[in-house]
Amino acid sequence: AILTHNHGWNDLTTLPLAALVGFAAGVVVGLPALRFHGVYLALTTFAVALAVPQIAKNYPNFTGGTEGLALPTHTGLWLYCATWLVAGIVFVLAWLLLRGRTGRAFRAIRDSEIAAASSGVTLSLYKTFAFGVSAAFAAVAFSMYVLVNNFVNPDVFGLTLSLYILIGAVVGGLGSLWGVLTSAVFVQLLPSGLTTTHISSSQSVPVIFGAVVIAVMALLPLGAANLLRFLHFGSQIGHSSEVPLGTEGR
Repeated sequence: AILTHNHGWNDLTTLPLAALVGFAAGVVVGLPALRFHGVYLALTTFAVALAVPQIAKNYPNFTGGTEGLALPTHTGLWLYCATWLVAGIVFVLAWLLLRGRTGRAFRAIRDSEIAAASSGVTLSLYKTFAFGVSAAFAAVAFSMYVLVNNFVNPDVFGLTLSLYILIGAVVGGLGSLWGVLTSAVFVQLLPSGLTTTHISSSQSVPVIFGAVVIAVMALLPLGAANLLRFLHFGSQIGHSSEVPLGTEGR
């Protein structure tokens, strides 16, 4: 937003720089966060999410302060194509990252840090790198979020937004890119669908949304990713059962 508003940069050309700034910020936060685990790590990231916008308000000449910065407007078609293009690129990059050695190290650390360390995985290196990569992806995503809104101030990135991201991670499940897509659809479309279809009043939408989240977690405690794995596994079993008897060796 600063580069576009104050220095006349093109919108999309700022995205690679936003990714670099996000990566650096993630590494800075990730280094001290190595000492925390579980709920304490989540609280640390929440504290950063609440503190940084308040700091940005103290530099109005740079960030616009509480008044924020206005950005050029674009047509709906431009925004539609740009967001899908950027989302597709980021998705492919994440898929390639998780397919390689780094992805295997991430999964090993997620399952058991002790086992990963005994297998030669450098925990501090990969955990800090994971912080940096996730922050880089978030920086690109919210740069597009700012472009869609044509405006940004520190209050845009508040606690409610962080809670929605956390809900999306829980609903989608950890360790699956397809779960990420499912959670994004859930978090974005369910509240707007309840509002636009006039099924309920605007005051009851958060209540209904919370009830649906609780129901989903009760039925799918491991998230939508686990359901997708189950369906895929079931389809493979069904396909293998269709093989005629006596032809397995072929």
